[in-house]
Amino acid sequence: MSTVRIAAESATELAWQVFVARGAPDRHARIVAEHLVTSDLMGVSSHGLNRVVQYTSEIADGLLRPAADPAVTTLAPTRLLIDGGSGFGQVACTAAVEVAAEAVATYGTAFVTVRNTQHTGRVGAYTEALARAGNLAMAFGTGAPRFHRVPPFGGLEGRMSTNPISWAAPTAAEPLVADFATTSVPEGKIRLWRDTGRAVPPEVLCDAGGRMSFDPEDLYSDPPGFLMPLGGERFGHKGSALALLAEMAATVLAGDAIDDAGGRGQNLALVVIRGDPDLAERVSDTVRYLRTSAPRDPQRPVLMPGEIEQNAAAGATSVELGEASWRRLVAVAVDCGVTIPHVSVT
Repeated sequence: MSTVRIAAESATELAWQVFVARGAPDRHARIVAEHLVTSDLMGVSSHGLNRVVQYTSEIADGLLRPAADPAVTTLAPTRLLIDGGSGFGQVACTAAVEVAAEAVATYGTAFVTVRNTQHTGRVGAYTEALARAGNLAMAFGTGAPRFHRVPPFGGLEGRMSTNPISWAAPTAAEPLVADFATTSVPEGKIRLWRDTGRAVPPEVLCDAGGRMSFDPEDLYSDPPGFLMPLGGERFGHKGSALALLAEMAATVLAGDAIDDAGGRGQNLALVVIRGDPDLAERVSDTVRYLRTSAPRDPQRPVLMPGEIEQNAAAGATSVELGEASWRRLVAVAVDCGVTIPHVSVT
């Protein structure tokens, strides 16, 4: 299957124009477009430009309100709640980063919950931004019942979403950034495999009857299959426990109910601790010590959280999409009256 390559600048402009055409204010559209393209450049294509089609579909269905502005409520000096108004998750979470940074600068800690927003995007973007300011940051994401594609360990029916967790810490160079779904892979990875005609690896997906599946279509069938928790069939109790931790932080503490059938969006909790002036250097010392471990494979060096993505972004100038994903994006762009930029096909 062919691969379509588009310059990063052109990809950002394309996404921005589509979102503006669908009713997003300029700033909202820019935040989301830059977030998606940056994800692609980092190699996190599950949260990249392919999401434009999903977002425009959600706008058409009335699930996503592109012009919604986040509303901030201060519950206590270090405890803030943001209602996303069913708008772009990236816009609400960017607001969460801003208010968390203000609170942590004054009080040393901050706990910010975002509720009632749509797809939050790459959660590591938010912890990374706070770590670059010298903080230790953690994030926990959850989704409403319509996103529940993950059963509890041993279960057959979805009761949680992929519930991503991220943490980031400053160093003297690039921050450490961990960002992972509490399932074996994020849902977006299944979407990409479906669009590129690839099989799903073992210990990732089950069909509706609970049988291990290698067909990505099984996740979207009726009745749907489900994603296995991080750790798979034998050790998935660990991933399931982490997913439940995310529910405690992002759903329960926000005052929401995990089974609220009326809930249409996603939640995110940010926990931020201000670092002292020496934190980055001490984290760097920790990293230096870890790197003294001899690698198991001399051709594959010891890596730190976030390093793969940072290395990918360092030399990236273009975004790659599968042919099927590109065709869908072009159809949306044409419908919005947006000019299609030049691309190369290999």
